[in-house]
Amino acid sequence: MAPAYIVGRVADAAGNALAGVRLACYNEWYRYPVVVSKESGEYDVAVNQAQTTWIVVVLDQADRPISPEVALAFDPAEACRYILDWRRVD
Repeated sequence: MAPAYIVGRVADAAGNALAGVRLACYNEWYRYPVVVSKESGEYDVAVNQAQTTWIVVVLDQADRPISPEVALAFDPAEACRYILDWRRVD
C-alpha cells in the first residue's frame, strides 16, 4: 500500500491559526485517535488502509461533531496527500 496523509490547517474567521482544535478521522472499520491542531493550526493524519472513504470532522471537547463531515475517497494504490483546511465561520 502506498502512504497517504490527510493534512490541513484550522483557522478562525479572520484566518488566524487555531491551536487545540480536535479532529476525528475514521472509516467504516477504524477510527484513529483524536488529532489536535498544533499552535500553527496545522494537523496531520497518516492513513494506510484498504480502499475506503475516510471521514474527517471537527469535534468539541465531549467528542461530538461540530462541523460538517468531509468524505475523502482513498485509493491505496496511489501515494497522496489530501489537504483539508477548516475555517471557523461563527
